[in-house]
Amino acid sequence: MYIQVLSELIGDQSLEKFKVEYEKLHRALKKSHESEKRLMHKCRELNSEIVANAAKVTTALKISQEDKATISSLKQVCTQRKRELERMGEWLIIILMSFHRKLKSYGRW
Repeated sequence: MYIQVLSELIGDQSLEKFKVEYEKLHRALKKSHESEKRLMHKCRELNSEIVANAAKVTTALKISQEDKATISSLKQVCTQRKRELERMGEWLIIILMSFHRKLKSYGRW
């Protein structure tokens, strides 16, 4: 189409200004079209990157929630073990005092 229009304009000197302007417009349109194609390609790349990163964020959030649950569970276990150790310490004191009284009653202390 472009070449057909251009060939028709070449033969007529009165349309020389129109021909020059038509060539400028054609170059500008072609350049614009190429830029649009590059931008669309870049948009597709960025969209793919966004989708991939969204999946990574979702995975990270899931892992973070699991870690919070694990931390909470471990804190509960630590609290239970601490209470058990405190009770064992209390029992140990009671047992030692009992042994001490027995030894004292035997006259060995």
